[in-house]
Amino acid sequence: MFSRVLERRRLVWRHGVRPGSPAAFLFALACVVLATLLRFALGLIDPAVTAFGTYYPAILIATLVGGASAGAFALVLGGTIGWWAFMSPQYVFTFDSLDQPISLLVYVCSGAIILAAAESYRRLLRRFNENEHHSKLVIDELNHRVKNKIATIQAILSYELRKDKDVWNTISGRLAAISKTDDLIVNSEGRGAKIGDILTIELAPYGNAVSRAKCTGPPILLPAKLAASVALIVHELTTNAAKYGALSLPDGCIDIHWEADGDRVEVSWIESGGPPVIAPTRRGFGSRLFEKALSAFHGRVERFFEPAGLKCIFTFSLPQDYVIPTFLDKHRPPSPPALTQQSV
Repeated sequence: MFSRVLERRRLVWRHGVRPGSPAAFLFALACVVLATLLRFALGLIDPAVTAFGTYYPAILIATLVGGASAGAFALVLGGTIGWWAFMSPQYVFTFDSLDQPISLLVYVCSGAIILAAAESYRRLLRRFNENEHHSKLVIDELNHRVKNKIATIQAILSYELRKDKDVWNTISGRLAAISKTDDLIVNSEGRGAKIGDILTIELAPYGNAVSRAKCTGPPILLPAKLAASVALIVHELTTNAAKYGALSLPDGCIDIHWEADGDRVEVSWIESGGPPVIAPTRRGFGSRLFEKALSAFHGRVERFFEPAGLKCIFTFSLPQDYVIPTFLDKHRPPSPPALTQQSV
């Protein structure tokens, strides 16, 4: 019950009530009543308190929530009560000095300025909220359509490549890598995906690989396009490790570390305990991917086929105006089974 009241209050403050509606005027009336009670309380402490001081915030809040008409209602009602109840002589609509009408005029002018500014802000805020809501609906719809198209493409390729399972498995894995990263990006409201989360979703399907991968590095959130490119590289490395490298033997392990130096990020992937490493004799799609995937981000991928295992270093630059966020907010979906990672 209490949580629903809090949620309702949050929605009213964020979206307001319909301007000119009974709810808007009731809210304005409540603001004026609270301001009056506060003025009475302050008068008990110091009778010299200005008659209209507590009505200014009432006008502001009433306008922000209920619109200009509610703010004007609070302005007039507050001025009337302040004149009648808190100006000498009390409880009559008369003045006994020249300062009193001047005070009332100052209140009306100041209240009108507050009302106009609050109404302008309210309109901008409501427009922003409406655009944000519309954008989210469009993004959700586009994401749904993209998923359907990927599923259709997978179905077509699965049928056309039914006689060549190796090619199909390679294509299917790469499409799945892109799709999973897209899910991370969408659920982070388009901000991107963390390096640690990309590694988690790519290594998780390989069972005990999650316990044999040590991942360390700061929690860097990559922009959406860069996250997709990094996901393809990680997918390629993970697939190769499962087929030919450290993950193909029970004792193999991978040490993955990343760090940032200004806008430059370096990721190292070091395998050990796998079979003897042999450099590829031909350049396939994977090799071309390593060469071009990060070129748009001033990056490069270097692979070293050492006796102990593959060592891959890839670096890239974040956009100059991009601030490295250190966490995703409460809307982030639960991560897949956690890796053995530190500060991910």
